[in-house]
Amino acid sequence: MSSQDCIVALASGRAVAALSLIRASGEGIFEIFKSMLQSEVQLEPNHSQFCRLYSQGEPIDEVVATYFKAPKSFTGEDMIEISCHGNPLIVERIIEEFVSRGTRIAEAGEFSRRAYKNNKMSLWDLEALDLLMSSSQVEGVRWAIRSKLEASGLRLQDFRNRLSEVLSQVEAELDFPEHEVDQGTRDGLTKAIEAMALELESWAISFEKSRSHFFSPKVAILGPPNVGKSSLFNCLLGQERAIVYNLAGTTRDLLEAQLRLGGLDLCLVDTAGLRESSDPLERLGMQKSLEVLKAADLVLWLSDQAEPAPQSYRELAKDSKWLFLATKSDLRAREQRKEAWIYISSQTGEGIEKLKKELLSWQKGRPDFEGSLHLSSDRQCQLVREAQSLLSEALDLAAGSAELEWLAQKLREANQRLEPLIGKIGHEEILGRILSRFCIGK
Repeated sequence: MSSQDCIVALASGRAVAALSLIRASGEGIFEIFKSMLQSEVQLEPNHSQFCRLYSQGEPIDEVVATYFKAPKSFTGEDMIEISCHGNPLIVERIIEEFVSRGTRIAEAGEFSRRAYKNNKMSLWDLEALDLLMSSSQVEGVRWAIRSKLEASGLRLQDFRNRLSEVLSQVEAELDFPEHEVDQGTRDGLTKAIEAMALELESWAISFEKSRSHFFSPKVAILGPPNVGKSSLFNCLLGQERAIVYNLAGTTRDLLEAQLRLGGLDLCLVDTAGLRESSDPLERLGMQKSLEVLKAADLVLWLSDQAEPAPQSYRELAKDSKWLFLATKSDLRAREQRKEAWIYISSQTGEGIEKLKKELLSWQKGRPDFEGSLHLSSDRQCQLVREAQSLLSEALDLAAGSAELEWLAQKLREANQRLEPLIGKIGHEEILGRILSRFCIGK
């Protein structure tokens, strides 16, 4: 498939709606669109126009079309955006008409790929857009908007300019070796490098602390068989999603569901009971449970006897938050209860509200939106961390009596680490991974 082809795709959702948006782009797309009109319609660039689309003389739909003339469009090419009635049959027919006239269906993320190739978007913009489209939490959307709209890429370029100024100062000293670097100059270099290293560290820390607010945390419900894991799963969801039976080992496979709790989205996972077993099917289910345990952000450990999780399980999720729940509290005398356990009953509802409050308090707090550069991907954070590490090494060299050649080399390497954040060097694989998550109309 050629990047010179005219492409078309649905840009809005596929469900029945009042309106749907169809996007088409490429050289000659305006002429293709005009051929679908029965009467002469004057479409001015960047203006919307009511018109009727036809197929072999038969009307397809009444639409509102907007023509964007290159290079002033999302893709940098000639573009048409069509707002039509939201019946999927109408949408399909319009797209089929475009295809019949030489346009092809766009690949996933192809509109954004063309925008990138035509310098309408940077890699920084694409990663912010990826977070904006994929985040399942309100805070993640807010963070992505700031990353994309608040000229974070320009702030990064400003940082690189400051780093280049320090590097230029060091290289100027290298060009005149007969002049010994005085202590005042070296102190000035040390302060500038230290400030930049701390700034990079603040960017990375801000992203790392805020990242958990971008996507739905995974909450794993684990414990021995027949302790009420599926009952709790159903109770929290408010519906019978999991089969509940008093036979141990009823749950053999994982069951996931989204739980909306006071503005917080959680990915709730019901798992197979953990115990010694010779049943190959049950052992397979338990293996999946342990895989979920490793990936969990929060572990709800259930036991009807208030017995703690084995240490081997704790080690698998040592960085995760653990809550210990003593189930079937309606069958246990209050004087037998242990501290540090939440006593719950899915039958009577005892302890469920307390558990919900614990879940909400676990996610209490908000991302730090102010002051920091808004990184939008783990890749960006890793590059910033690497650059910060190199500046820390440069700081040690500047504070000591190291040769300026070594200091200059570390500063160059730090600057090079930051270049892939917004540059175009070696990014096809990265670009492919990002755009594969986009819909075909994006």
